[in-house]
Amino acid sequence: MKVRILSTGDEIMSGGVVDTNSSFLAAALLSLGLSVDRFVAIGDDPRTMGRTISEMARGTDFLIVTGGLGPTGDDMTAEAAAGALKVKTVLNNEALDLIKAFFARKGWTMSQSNQKQAMLPEGSRVIDNRVGTAPGFSLSISGCQCFFLPGVPQEMKKMAGEFVLPWIQQHAGLSPDRNPMDLTPKTITVFGLPESEVGERLKDLPRLFPGVRPGFRADFPLIQVKLYPEPGRGVEGEKAFDQAKSFVVDTLGHRVVSRDGLTMQEEVGRLLGQQKATLALAESCTGGLVASMLTDVAGSSDYFLFSGVTYSNDAKVRVLGVSQATIDRHGAVSEETAGAMAEGVRRLTNATYGVSTSGIAGPGGATPGKPVGTVCIGVAGPDFCATRRYVFSFEDRTLNKQMFAVRALGDLRYRMLKETGNV
Repeated sequence: MKVRILSTGDEIMSGGVVDTNSSFLAAALLSLGLSVDRFVAIGDDPRTMGRTISEMARGTDFLIVTGGLGPTGDDMTAEAAAGALKVKTVLNNEALDLIKAFFARKGWTMSQSNQKQAMLPEGSRVIDNRVGTAPGFSLSISGCQCFFLPGVPQEMKKMAGEFVLPWIQQHAGLSPDRNPMDLTPKTITVFGLPESEVGERLKDLPRLFPGVRPGFRADFPLIQVKLYPEPGRGVEGEKAFDQAKSFVVDTLGHRVVSRDGLTMQEEVGRLLGQQKATLALAESCTGGLVASMLTDVAGSSDYFLFSGVTYSNDAKVRVLGVSQATIDRHGAVSEETAGAMAEGVRRLTNATYGVSTSGIAGPGGATPGKPVGTVCIGVAGPDFCATRRYVFSFEDRTLNKQMFAVRALGDLRYRMLKETGNV
């Protein structure tokens, strides 16, 4: 069975919007054991869209099209689909009733322009949109079952999950009782090695574990190792898949942050929750970035207490209680100051752990012996205060800040693991 995905919209072609819909659909289809053999993105020109739909429908079993179902003049997907099928668009009363019901639930007044969203190709089957105004639709073109969904990710995901994917699963002859987890790619998060080095260390994996294909994705400064299984290999394939995952973890050792694809902040949050511990931050060079990363994780209020961006030396002294003599003797960017910052914020908040960052993100600010990319990190706990000095070679301020932030969380993770005897 072949599946193809077509994303539409001038905003995608101009780079104004990132196409996350295709990646979501590809991963969901792979979980069913189906691989996408072609991705295409095009603008809103209806003639180009019609030709592309016709071309992509030939020689494939399923086509999923996203975007262009809104109420404005540039939303032309229904017209393009009708042109590909050589039929007219007509007012679909079922679609119109769904649109009216949506506005009634919200207590909103329906605009006349929304009626355009009920103009669908003749013979369309309507796909209900419970979270938006644009009904989807499906129809057969050249023997290919085509699904047309809105481009808004929240709407597309819900409609795909409730209708499109179950329909494909049933009509592709896939058992509804199958456990898709043995076919879902496994992701292992790595920190502290460049992508080339990770690939070199794992170069023998395809030979050792036939049917398991490795892939690598850089998510600076992390590397994701993805393991893609070969569908249809049954118990034997599942066993090889598990062995391949163990091989990656054993080969990369302490560079593995998470066996389950968690980000550094998610893994740190998991460990804090597991220990029922709390965390406070004293950030200087990272400017609140570590706090932002942590609070991006749902449930972080259970363990994250406080962040102080003590950028100036005066703030370090007045807020955190860092000794002015320490700064005068060693400098703001020093292990001694970072340690005092970590201890100070821990004392201030009564947190289990205090973490600090003080560094030179650039492009200016370098001093003799302390080049751009230098960062000092402190981690203070109930019975310890550990500090480290790092020098990274990035010349970009944003990259340095990202590296500093993840490195700080990595140092905290190491100390938490060490405290529980897992290092």
